[in-house]
Amino acid sequence: MNAVRTWISVGVTAALLVCAGCAAEPGGTAPVSTVDEPVDSPVADYQCNGEPIDAASYAADVRADALPESTATRLASAVDDLGASAAPDDLSAWIVVEQGETGVTLVRPHAAADALGGDHDLLKVGVLAGLEGEDADVWRLVRSASCSLALDPAPLALVTVNLDPDHLPTSDTTELALLVTELACNGGQDAQGRVELLSLEQNADAVIVHVAVQPRDVVATCPSNEPTPFTVVLDSPLGEREIKDGALLVPRPVDVLTPFD
Repeated sequence: MNAVRTWISVGVTAALLVCAGCAAEPGGTAPVSTVDEPVDSPVADYQCNGEPIDAASYAADVRADALPESTATRLASAVDDLGASAAPDDLSAWIVVEQGETGVTLVRPHAAADALGGDHDLLKVGVLAGLEGEDADVWRLVRSASCSLALDPAPLALVTVNLDPDHLPTSDTTELALLVTELACNGGQDAQGRVELLSLEQNADAVIVHVAVQPRDVVATCPSNEPTPFTVVLDSPLGEREIKDGALLVPRPVDVLTPFD
């Protein structure tokens, strides 16, 4: 039996660790996919730890302290599974991205304390349908999470992007060797032939890479997927510029995929 090592992305957000925490060591990580021009795939909305976030609602920046009185009252009385309060503190800090008669979804931007902390908090409360004897007037905690808010690449799907430790960039690098890990269930396989470059911004300070993957229309199991080698060609040598992940609303430096035993 071949030995298998596990990989983690140093500094990857908690939202992405759910699916990309582990992957089999790729059998040879030399760059194999080269893309010179980004594909035309406009981004409309965001995702926070898999939760869709309407970009227009986020941009409107309506805070939870401006919710209608009836909605605010139900939010204030929301509870979690143990009956403890699930109401948020400081409503003015939370942006309303979805609201209705059956619940609300809020996000709170913040400065990330570290790479695992993300740059937003998510709070979703409302009526939990299908619970026997559930009071329709009681709002309960549906979801609470932290994330780095990501651009939704639909109809493509989200990935994690890391630097290949066997092909680390130098100041003379003109081809970035990346390892791209599909987040959707794919039976632990790589995404060879389905990785696409959505955009490539090259300025004086940074190279910002936005990569996604064409999803497979199949039913698959959900072990962590194997990274896919993927090469991005630059217009000029990298120099001292940072390499950043443009899949995030606030681009963050791309880290090296680091093995551990």
